[in-house]
Amino acid sequence: MFPGTKGGNSVTTGRKAVLVLGHGSRRQEANQMVLSLVQRLRADLHTDLVEPAFVSLASPDISTSLAALAEKGCQEVFVFPLFLVEGNHLARDIPSYVQQALAGYQGMKVTLGQPLLQNPELYGLIMERLERELLPQDGGRPQHPQAIEQESFARIESRLRGLPFAPDEMAVLRRVVHATADFSHALSLRFSPGAVQSGRAALRAGKEIIADARMVKAGIGYRGPVLCYIDEPAVIQEAREKGVTRASLGMERAAARMDGAVVVVGNAPTALFKVIELIQAGRAHPALVIGVPVGLVGALEAKTRLASLSGQPHITNLSVKGGSAVAAAIVNALLEPEPSSPQEGGLA
Repeated sequence: MFPGTKGGNSVTTGRKAVLVLGHGSRRQEANQMVLSLVQRLRADLHTDLVEPAFVSLASPDISTSLAALAEKGCQEVFVFPLFLVEGNHLARDIPSYVQQALAGYQGMKVTLGQPLLQNPELYGLIMERLERELLPQDGGRPQHPQAIEQESFARIESRLRGLPFAPDEMAVLRRVVHATADFSHALSLRFSPGAVQSGRAALRAGKEIIADARMVKAGIGYRGPVLCYIDEPAVIQEAREKGVTRASLGMERAAARMDGAVVVVGNAPTALFKVIELIQAGRAHPALVIGVPVGLVGALEAKTRLASLSGQPHITNLSVKGGSAVAAAIVNALLEPEPSSPQEGGLA
């Protein structure tokens, strides 16, 4: 974090911005790729607070771009470096350039992102590309179901080793990756303290599971009651009359049964917003909320709000990704034996 230290322009509006930082090249085609990326990010992020900058050999430089963001009233800037590794530029030069540029902007703060190779998602892309190139031509893959599962989990273990998850959290992450083949969940999955233990205890006690959608319910291998109100005629009719989603209204109908239950939202962000509203109003006290709805509108916002909900055990993922398969995988992981158990690895 690099705070401005001297007088000059005081930045007070609190707008957040992104600075996309490239090295710079004598080849204009290379610089244009960075500029085109910025244009696309502005469109997709629906903001003009994305600026390009180059360390050398091209313009604008860091100072010019930070000045442009300051003029737009930005108080916080995240620098996204298009660098693979932490060489001298990232470790030494760029922090120095940023500090110099901030001298005239009191209160502005800049956070420098990590090099790209520290992102497990990039490693996943590299692995997928190379696996395609090295795919055996003889079809040499296991055919027996147990052998297929064993190889799948062996590959997952090799890609997830060293990540800072507790054993019970890692068991959930493994099951999610196995269900989705998406290693990006290693970056986005979030657990509140004691969330896994709370969920396991509720399920061992035979508590109800309340799901937002049929697909979530269908994927859960639980012998106890799994409730879903989305298809009830009264819910369908009232949702149509009120102009609200059936998933949201279904959770409203389930409020009286949520105390001590495991609430699972994998489909509808509106359902998760409703669950949070019920908890904040003191109308529901679930043992665990699993909130992983998928969606480009509202999903990340709902999950961010859940992650900030104090005192409520929860599992979520701070991403637009998610869905029924992710939600069901989390529940099924909670139904498995404890990670320390010699029976670990059995399917729910």
